[in-house]
Amino acid sequence: MLLLAATKRGKALAARLSVQLNAALVNDATAVDIVDGHICAEHRMYGGLAFAQEKINSPLAIITLAPGVQEPCTRDISHQCPTETVPYVAPRHEILCRERRAKAASSVDLSKAKRVVGVGRGLAAQDDLKMVHELAAVLNAEVGCSRPIAEGENCPDGA
Repeated sequence: MLLLAATKRGKALAARLSVQLNAALVNDATAVDIVDGHICAEHRMYGGLAFAQEKINSPLAIITLAPGVQEPCTRDISHQCPTETVPYVAPRHEILCRERRAKAASSVDLSKAKRVVGVGRGLAAQDDLKMVHELAAVLNAEVGCSRPIAEGENCPDGA
């Protein structure tokens, strides 16, 4: 079993590894358990409205853990872990960075906000964002984008 953080990069890495290793993958797990010798993982469905329990039937399981699911273990220096040194293999293709643009940092950690007004695909025009910000101000809330909007980088400016 390989556990990764359910971040954008962690999920992308998990997906690639699951294909390369022919391993089962469960994203955003909220609980992991062993039942009758099988790894089982619980994860959210339908935007968090429901939970699903998945029984993993492959020899290798890759699971991304939702934030706050697992506390870090304390370090055990007496634990011996076998290591294997392998020779470096140069990549077949070189990746070249042609341009680097700084991404504007979010001014707010939405996971710590008391209230969030969400902007999604239903926002008709960029001008509607002013109305959303006014509502957020009345509610003493922050403004955030839904995942499809945020990951597609179509989040209106200022949200």
